[in-house]
Amino acid sequence: MKQVSDDGGFEFPVDRKAGVAIVAIPNEALSKVVDSAGRATFLVDAQDAIEAVIGESDPPRVIIDFSGVQIVSSGVIGLLIEMSRQAQSKGGKFVVAGLQPHVSEVFSIARLERVLNIQPTVDDALRAMD
Repeated sequence: MKQVSDDGGFEFPVDRKAGVAIVAIPNEALSKVVDSAGRATFLVDAQDAIEAVIGESDPPRVIIDFSGVQIVSSGVIGLLIEMSRQAQSKGGKFVVAGLQPHVSEVFSIARLERVLNIQPTVDDALRAMD
């Protein structure tokens, strides 16, 4: 498992299975979204990490593992939509997996299943890559 971080920022564990990059989003990162200067450090670090993973393969095949995430902000949702678009523009696949009940409810209310491939588990997401 490789750790992706941006110059001492948040680390995002990346695992690889069958040519698919699985990026785990740690819940503790979401609780520290803004630094003392008011910068959205989590979003910047997450975008850098996910863009790096998207750029590593052609076409990119990425799963974002949300199984440890208990809360979600509109900024995180926007980031997921943008990263999905980037992967798809390169002919790749981008799947969000493992939503906890509260996060799943937020995604459902926002009708994100219309713009994101959302799977119940990482195993289901791996099957969706075929």
